[in-house]
Amino acid sequence: MKKQGKKIASIAVVNENTDYGTSVADSIEAAAKKNNVPVAIRIPYSASTTDVSAQVLQLKEKQPDVVIFIPAVADIAQGAMNRSAWDIGKPGSTTYKINEMYKAKTGRDLDDTSARNMQSFLALADALNRAGLTEPEKIRDALAKTDLKPDQLMMGYNGVKFDETGQNILASTYLIQLKGKEYQLVWPDKAAAAKLDWPMKGWKQ
Repeated sequence: MKKQGKKIASIAVVNENTDYGTSVADSIEAAAKKNNVPVAIRIPYSASTTDVSAQVLQLKEKQPDVVIFIPAVADIAQGAMNRSAWDIGKPGSTTYKINEMYKAKTGRDLDDTSARNMQSFLALADALNRAGLTEPEKIRDALAKTDLKPDQLMMGYNGVKFDETGQNILASTYLIQLKGKEYQLVWPDKAAAAKLDWPMKGWKQ
């Protein structure tokens, strides 16, 4: 947003109050502070709630420039953005075909979590093939030498290559935006399937 000339003076973090939601919000808040981006407000909510009116009113009062919020609130969250390493892609693309196979078997689309799990398994399968044996040390050595390129992946990563701590140093992400009842890929520009809507049109009641 800053690169596009948008003013980002403050952000708000809205998170479900589960361990996962809280830990993600903690990480976002820490990263914001590290980069000198003020957090105007942090609003936890119950994961089982069916009414977020109070939270929306809190957001309206603070008027943050950006809200980091994974929505399940229909029309009032139109334009909300999320990060994802997965996108179904355009009809005919490899990711689209993979999603169609998954959907035929399960009745639903792949999401970020299930797609990352599948990609992890495929990276393990690649290591097993290269190890040629089922000995743990051989498999670990093969995993450490993993160097998958973007065209070998089903994710939006720059590749798969692990550092000494086991983290994928080529992991990357997309930004997706809620349009209607579905998220659409809006960044990076080279992969975008839709134009980024700004300012956000949500929070209307």
